[in-house]
Amino acid sequence: MKSVEPDYVLSDILEFDRIDRWNIYNRLQQLAISSHCATGKPLQVKISTAGDAIQLWSVIRQCTAPRQVNVDYLEDCWHLRVGQSRDAAA
Repeated sequence: MKSVEPDYVLSDILEFDRIDRWNIYNRLQQLAISSHCATGKPLQVKISTAGDAIQLWSVIRQCTAPRQVNVDYLEDCWHLRVGQSRDAAA
């Protein structure tokens, strides 16, 4: 199967402290999203699909948002899921 390369390049430089940059890089590697992180250099990420872009956004949010923002988001998701389960059972 032939790999399709996008006919565009999305490039932007986002500044992160070195710990966040390393955590974001490691998570992107786990998700098999092409990225490169050298000491003292910006994180470089290759976004090939909309799914890659969404996952990048999610990883950045998870690593940089205040803890309470992430807790509130997860609680909202949990309540939404519980509410849907109750509606389906009714």
